[in-house]
Amino acid sequence: MRAVHAECGASGPLSQLDLRGVPSPEEALASARAALPADGLLEVVLERGSALTAPEAIELQGHGEDRLLLFVTGEPVPLLRLIGLRPPEPMERILEAMVELARGERLLAELPHEPTPFYSVLARLGASHHLIERPDGSALLCVLR
Repeated sequence: MRAVHAECGASGPLSQLDLRGVPSPEEALASARAALPADGLLEVVLERGSALTAPEAIELQGHGEDRLLLFVTGEPVPLLRLIGLRPPEPMERILEAMVELARGERLLAELPHEPTPFYSVLARLGASHHLIERPDGSALLCVLR
């Protein structure tokens, strides 16, 4: 089991919990969710055939063999599913969605890879970001306006 944590502004942390190969992922997930603070975001990586279910989880895309679930505590967070789009469309969609955010609000974007060239654009706009890279090479980006 591997856990990764990143702050996504004052709104709460963005965490990833890798439960591939864990004998009883239900227990590990319950423990991680119990420790998740208000406004926290938890991405869970499972094996593709995992039967683990949770009605409040959002099924994510990725582009590998893993199954990805997202748990959100607190206020809902806009989620942009951008895997499969050709550049520069993912970044354009993030910029369009940012227009709708008030200062202090955040959004999530599923991307095919880390968008390193885009970070300077976010900085010029006064936005902060945090990224969790997935085992399949895709990424979950949290942008705080």
